[in-house]
Amino acid sequence: MKFQEAVSYLLSLGRELAAPTQAAAAKFNLENISVLAQHLGHPENKYPCVHIAGTNGKGSTAAFLEAMLREAGYRTGLYTSPHLERINERIRMDGEPISDEAFAEIFTRIRELIEKLLADGTLRGHPTFFECVTAIAFVYFAESGVDFAVFETGLGGRLDSTNIVTPQVSVITRIDFDHENFLGHSLREIAAEKAGIIKPTVPVVIAEQRDEVREVLAARARELHSPLLETASVYSAESLKMEEGRVRAVVREKGADKTSTLIRSLPGDSNCRMR
Repeated sequence: MKFQEAVSYLLSLGRELAAPTQAAAAKFNLENISVLAQHLGHPENKYPCVHIAGTNGKGSTAAFLEAMLREAGYRTGLYTSPHLERINERIRMDGEPISDEAFAEIFTRIRELIEKLLADGTLRGHPTFFECVTAIAFVYFAESGVDFAVFETGLGGRLDSTNIVTPQVSVITRIDFDHENFLGHSLREIAAEKAGIIKPTVPVVIAEQRDEVREVLAARARELHSPLLETASVYSAESLKMEEGRVRAVVREKGADKTSTLIRSLPGDSNCRMR
């Protein structure tokens, strides 16, 4: 397949999310991506990774973490969604989007595998757009020999296609109301879905949360014997201000007479509310 053929085929599978009126009928689980990964040789297990969920800031957190790993000398993979202009933006290696040629070549192989698995009944339904793109990322990172990958969930966490990875650490950013037709109509329900990325004994780092959200996340971590680190218990941000579209903050390490001044290189709208 050529690149544009691959993109057109993926788009023909439908939108990433059903319309609100379709949400009740939509079926989400990890069956398709698990079957695909198994028959691809479990590429998602061939490199260490970090898995990130949340409502606010998960994309920025993924970008910052990938940049730090790259700066430390690691060959990195970054998987985020959605894209702004081109689908290639979702899958990056060492900061560069996957090439049209690599995208098309990998998806051609995955499509052929899907057709075989559908024909013999191993797959009960065609994988979705997001499941296919996630599979491309898994394979691309494995075949490119990345040292570390950072995966951002697409929706929720528990049933997100990225949730078949076993990360070195799980990260959950600020949780608020989002995708309520899919995740639930209370903060506790939404938090439970996001907490689905917490894996047994795998450390989890969480941003400062509302009390009811924190209770859900902490309970899940205890249940799975996962060490829990709350950023607010270690650091506090002081003197937040915007400078030329970028946040400038003085960060204090709690329990130590030590502060650092951080100016993020990722610009944002100066009218945005800072949390």
